[in-house]
Amino acid sequence: MSRLRPGIVHAHNARATTLAWLALAATRHDGVLIPTLHGVHPRDYRATSQILRRIAPRVITCAPSVGRSLEAAGFPGERIDVITNGAALNPASSERQAELRRHLRLGPEPLVVGMGRLVAQKDWPTFVAAASRVDGPSFVVAGDGPLRHELADLARRSGDRVRFVGSVDDVSALVGLAECVVSTSIWEGLPLALLEALSLGARVVATAIGGVPDVVPADAAVLVPPKDPRALADAISRILTDAGFAETLRQRAEAASVAWRPEQMLTLYQNAYQAASSGKPRWV
Repeated sequence: MSRLRPGIVHAHNARATTLAWLALAATRHDGVLIPTLHGVHPRDYRATSQILRRIAPRVITCAPSVGRSLEAAGFPGERIDVITNGAALNPASSERQAELRRHLRLGPEPLVVGMGRLVAQKDWPTFVAAASRVDGPSFVVAGDGPLRHELADLARRSGDRVRFVGSVDDVSALVGLAECVVSTSIWEGLPLALLEALSLGARVVATAIGGVPDVVPADAAVLVPPKDPRALADAISRILTDAGFAETLRQRAEAASVAWRPEQMLTLYQNAYQAASSGKPRWV
């Protein structure tokens, strides 16, 4: 930072923002600090608000719900802007999908996919419990994390219906193979994996938490309460058994995803950079 003299320093979440602020202060550099908050555990909003209100002139949040939570925790609402996360994937070819099917040793039965880190936030036990209620499909979770062995053991004890296959590089191919993509998180800001899956027309079941209800229209995915295996299983079953409903979800997911195209996010951030560097009181 002593040699690099940026006009703008863009940091993500409270820890990186604090480090950036300290670096700017230590080098006596007057670059503008732009923080983006992507969401924190509900219990951490108060501490996050206390930190950010001291060091950040404004904060950009990734979804309206994150802004509301930050304001409720004490950060001044007039200093909050919202720029929705942008996310999109290009569809995978049939050859890529076939290669991934072979690699994961998938059979011909319908595939239900979960994607994400294997941490408590993602609540994979609810995914495992829902799988035990739905006959017919294969259930796969793509991702890695500290709970992998614990979750694999839970899956074995719960009927061995769910396979934890580790990280998958070709996410587009995995989504293309899936009849249903599931997100069981108990808290989120706005999950990129969910937005990416919807951009491919995935039939999605997700928990109605964080920024998801703000951004994803109710007719573009099935939103269920967190920690409710029965509701999750019922939603998965409907997608697998009602072809007309599944096709409607696919079409509406693709249509809705226009609202979170990365190009729109980039344009808004470019505008924010220009406003901040010009000293304007509002960035967005």
